[in-house]
Amino acid sequence: MGRAPEAIEHVKRAMRLNPHHPKWYDAFLAAAYFEDRQYNNAIKTSEPLIGIGIPNTHNRLAASYAYLGNIEKAEDHAAKVLEMEPGFSIQRFAKSRSYRDKSHLEHYLEGLRKAGLPE
Repeated sequence: MGRAPEAIEHVKRAMRLNPHHPKWYDAFLAAAYFEDRQYNNAIKTSEPLIGIGIPNTHNRLAASYAYLGNIEKAEDHAAKVLEMEPGFSIQRFAKSRSYRDKSHLEHYLEGLRKAGLPE
């Protein structure tokens, strides 16, 4: 909803209140960091989620690394996206997202493009 800094604080508070929180809390925190363009924090928070069934982990990592200019790692995660979902396309991904402010969606999509995912 365009209020990433507020979301970050709310998720961190939820984590403090529930120190044994489920991993999807971390996924929401990583998403908020990405939206706030805190790519290093998005990466740090997303990497422990690899392999545990949290959707969009590799997408977010691919886009985050791409924005940081680490194209090799971005492409590695893009390859994982395609391995897990061979028919992945940026356009189909875009249709599955709901953003009030389309500029936030475009930010995500541009990161996926930079990572080399197919349009």
